[in-house]
Amino acid sequence: MSIFEINQAVVDLALYPEEYLVEESEMGQNRSQETLLDYLKSVLRYLFRLEKWLVAGDFHLYHKAVRNSQNLIVPDISVFKD
Repeated sequence: MSIFEINQAVVDLALYPEEYLVEESEMGQNRSQETLLDYLKSVLRYLFRLEKWLVAGDFHLYHKAVRNSQNLIVPDISVFKD
């Protein structure tokens, strides 16, 4: 990658930072990431079992405050308090 290409990537990221959130979500995960996330979700479910909180993976959330073209954020793990 040339210096020009690196500079252009930095400029693009500075002008359109919100677009990179969606691209990262669309890349997918490998098996080791899935295994780790499954383990973390099970630990969180155990820790919050008495409070009966909801632990979800890859939950699509839409909100005006999220600055990308789809107002979309997809966290790997979400915890919702009842």
